Amino acid sequence: MDEALRLYQQQFVRDSRPPQVASDTDSPMRFGTPLTPDDTADVMAWHRARAFSHYAQDLGLGPEFVFQLTNALARDMHDGRLDGLANGEPITVSGPTGGVFHMEDADQALRFSQARAGTLHENVARLVDGAASPDLRRRLELMSLDLTDFDWLRMQRSQGISTTETHLAANDLPALPRLPELVDEDGNPTDRVARYTLRAMMDVDVTINAPGESWVTPMYRYNALQLPPVIRARRGDEMFVTLVNDLPAASTVHWHGFKLPGSEDGGPADPVAPGSSRLYHFTLDQPAASLWFHPHPHPGTAEQVYQGLAGVLLLTDQVEQQLRRDSRIPAEEHDIPLLIQDRLFDAESAGVRELVYSSEQMAGFGMMGNVVLVNGAELPRLAVETRQYVLRLYNASNSRTYDFALHDGQQFSLVGSDGGWLPSPVEVDNVVLSPGERSAIVIDFAAYRPGDQVMLISRPFMGGAAMGMSRFHASGGTEGMHGGMVGGHHGREPYLPGEGQDIMRFDVDRAVVDDVRLYAGLPEAAVIHDRLSEQDATADRLFVMSWGHGMDGFLINGKQYSPDRIDEQVTPGAIEIWEIVNVSPMPHPFHPHAIQWQVLDRSRESPAGAERGWKDTVLVRPGESVRLIGKFEPVNSGEYVYHCHILEHEDAGMMGIFRVGP
Repeated sequence: MDEALRLYQQQFVRDSRPPQVASDTDSPMRFGTPLTPDDTADVMAWHRARAFSHYAQDLGLGPEFVFQLTNALARDMHDGRLDGLANGEPITVSGPTGGVFHMEDADQALRFSQARAGTLHENVARLVDGAASPDLRRRLELMSLDLTDFDWLRMQRSQGISTTETHLAANDLPALPRLPELVDEDGNPTDRVARYTLRAMMDVDVTINAPGESWVTPMYRYNALQLPPVIRARRGDEMFVTLVNDLPAASTVHWHGFKLPGSEDGGPADPVAPGSSRLYHFTLDQPAASLWFHPHPHPGTAEQVYQGLAGVLLLTDQVEQQLRRDSRIPAEEHDIPLLIQDRLFDAESAGVRELVYSSEQMAGFGMMGNVVLVNGAELPRLAVETRQYVLRLYNASNSRTYDFALHDGQQFSLVGSDGGWLPSPVEVDNVVLSPGERSAIVIDFAAYRPGDQVMLISRPFMGGAAMGMSRFHASGGTEGMHGGMVGGHHGREPYLPGEGQDIMRFDVDRAVVDDVRLYAGLPEAAVIHDRLSEQDATADRLFVMSWGHGMDGFLINGKQYSPDRIDEQVTPGAIEIWEIVNVSPMPHPFHPHAIQWQVLDRSRESPAGAERGWKDTVLVRPGESVRLIGKFEPVNSGEYVYHCHILEHEDAGMMGIFRVGP
């Protein structure tokens, strides 16, 4: 019995307790716990009981089977091993439909940690949604959660974003800049070979246009351009791109979402030293997609991206070109990439405002700002006609997740994901994008009249229980992240991680006749129709995203990144299922390099929305499990990384290495 208690304390209590709770208040057993807890120990016992019910449901048993499950776990732990066996015999639990669940088929400690993270996340989400009772609120406070930030998000959800009406009426918003397009250096725009140079430079004086004002900020840029560049390419193009590193630190160009050999991926294993250069050479053989590129040196990725190094690659193919010729998607001039990044600026001095960056953000949510830039401008406006427009939304922020919507709740068509066009449009009223994710949406402005203004906003987003934990409040040396609660944002106060904001405005200025009839389904030749199935898989892998209770930082499978360790070995040509489980108190976007993936399911639910398309980055909320399936094609060989795309977490070690081939 002592050994069983030790095992329970280790794997079902200590390893699953929320990070803000001290170990001595999360005790293994509390018999006769009152229904209304009086202290932290009481409420932690209540929380564990709720988590066991959640756990039974996650296993497909249903919460009413919690007693059968806990009895089975007690039998399992009696011999001092958690292996699904009792005296060498398999332990089973009868399911609700007459089926049998085999205890040895699941990692019980892991799945309970997942259920415990999910239970806490759901309780806090009820608070933000305005559905929490006073009793639940008190229980959350007993768990040492500061509810201030959640109250602010709840107020935003119920009352709306307070600035929207003012910004709709403003007449001083800057025009939306168009990102500059790089020109093929070989002088022959019709061949299938393209050559470009990306010179990474620092201290480029960039003019930031904002409502009623502008200022200069020294930033990192490619080719001394004012804005991140766009490269246009066609499927089948052979690319030669030279990185010239004029920075004082090593850099790379990572081709995010591209199917490339490991040697050309631009990951942390191939740094380009200061004052040197390297040539990336690859052929683009994948469907039309909204791809992008950014530095990936370790541990300098976050700061180099934050300082301004990023770019867009718009890949087209025959399917997309035929859709355009048939007027089934908007013309290229009405297809606009929007690179969205939040930044924190210091006070202005002689017309200059320096960027503020703090490596301390690696201990929390990551670096966040109080100014959202769209193509380099704050709160820009775009004049539109009463026709359909494609907007390619790029979340190029270091750590902020956005929940994009129109201020009036109007629906729009979701038509693209990270890796290309969706098989058919999906009518939605919002789209959530975590760092690294992209979506293409079509807004039909025929629903409006000339003179109307429409605001693209980011709705309040529940960033997890970590928002109420003291460790996550520190922000670059400031006293918390409560700008919205104390009368506005200024100086060094970033927006809260999930705070709603106005992003940009559309000004409907002219009525026209739109000849575009948006496609109902992609042609049969589109490869998105080729769905992989679970039966195709030759291997399954598990990736657990967690946060250590001590100073271990953010982990994947209990480990931090090491350049000297291969974490996973993949057979060339394999079709694999990767399951990503989040047992931490905050969401993490998971980004595996090398291929585009299909989502099998999210916490047992079939993929919906953008997850019906190709994905290279997926947001995994606390307690969630996402299963991806993908094929490692002949182009895949060498070493790649997988990591959290909150860039500060990646730099802090939330990353691993996998090798395809020997």
